[in-house]
Amino acid sequence: MRKIQKNQEPASLTEYKRHNPNHQYKDLIDEQVRQDIRQACAIEQYFLCAYCCKEISGTNVDTMNEHVQPRHHFPNLSMDFNNIVASCTQNGHCDDSKGSQILPLTPLMNECETELEFRLNGKVVAKTERAEQAIEILQLNHQKLCETRKQAIEGFLYIYGLGNPIDVEDDELLASVIDDVYLIENGKMQAFAPIAVNVMRNWINQVQAA
Repeated sequence: MRKIQKNQEPASLTEYKRHNPNHQYKDLIDEQVRQDIRQACAIEQYFLCAYCCKEISGTNVDTMNEHVQPRHHFPNLSMDFNNIVASCTQNGHCDDSKGSQILPLTPLMNECETELEFRLNGKVVAKTERAEQAIEILQLNHQKLCETRKQAIEGFLYIYGLGNPIDVEDDELLASVIDDVYLIENGKMQAFAPIAVNVMRNWINQVQAA
């Protein structure tokens, strides 16, 4: 995960709520408003899934409006843009596995970047109990997802010549690489970039602790 900074809601959603103050998301049948929400979330996430960080298009082909606090439990938040993120629609993980479960660690929290530790093999381990619950709820160690993450991590390490496993002890160099990995081009971040950054930061911590 990468911490998401929520921005202003789409004007079409504001207008819809003004005309329909008692509506919940289930009442929203205007697909254009739904798409405006989807697109706005994708933009503020740099077109990465809020949970697994795979690339998304921001359209209903591969992206859905996901309520961080489930509508089933928090119907009063179903039209709150600050509770909506863009999730991929892959089978077996992210929104597909979350359903109406309450997520204890979310991409709206700063700690989502520190309580999950990603490994070179593509797997993620938890540093806290709530992180363990989040991994289970979102199925972040789904086999296919781990394989895709592993390939992405290897690609980043190869491009920047860091070795695999990482064979660099210059934390300033690694910090510079992290800045490059996080570069935004045409409003988009590279798929799984936050995962690669997590791996590199963990390596920096190990070097500094040695």
